Amino acid sequence: MRQCGKEHIISSSRIFSGRIVQLDHAEVRLPEGGTAMREIVHHALGACCVAVAPDGRIYTVEQYRIPMDDFTIELPAGKVDEGEDPIDAVKREMSEEIGMTAANLELICSAAVSPGFTDEVVYIYMATDLTACQMEPDQDEYLTVRLYTLDQLMNMISEGRIYDAKTILGLYYASLHKDRYGIT
Repeated sequence: MRQCGKEHIISSSRIFSGRIVQLDHAEVRLPEGGTAMREIVHHALGACCVAVAPDGRIYTVEQYRIPMDDFTIELPAGKVDEGEDPIDAVKREMSEEIGMTAANLELICSAAVSPGFTDEVVYIYMATDLTACQMEPDQDEYLTVRLYTLDQLMNMISEGRIYDAKTILGLYYASLHKDRYGIT
């Protein structure tokens, strides 16, 4: 078995630059001295929250995701703008997507989305003591807001209806600490 070791970038070229991602093609030196090619997708940070309603249910958004060709059920989330703090991004996303603000936001974890090819990291927050505000979705965003109990959401994960990684991670944390946050 080969031992784990660090790879070093020898050369890199940007082969695509879009509105959301940039793609680099990089030649790397392997730990044993050989070389290999890597494709690296650079993506903004993400921010997500488990937004707990006063009755203990959890807010979700359902939206069509073209890469998946499916309607997904997800926790409220979005990208962190350049120079923006993830907590400010999650506040903005809560307002835009579910029309809520939170008196309490607690960072519960950060997660690498798919470290084999992208540098995207998502910060996941627990949002409690919610208050309604004006909902203002992005111009190109069409979503349905729903409230579910934790049991309903965990069943949807088991059934394969929820397969978004950040959502599963946030809900798993919520299941471990449901009494602490008043989750039903």
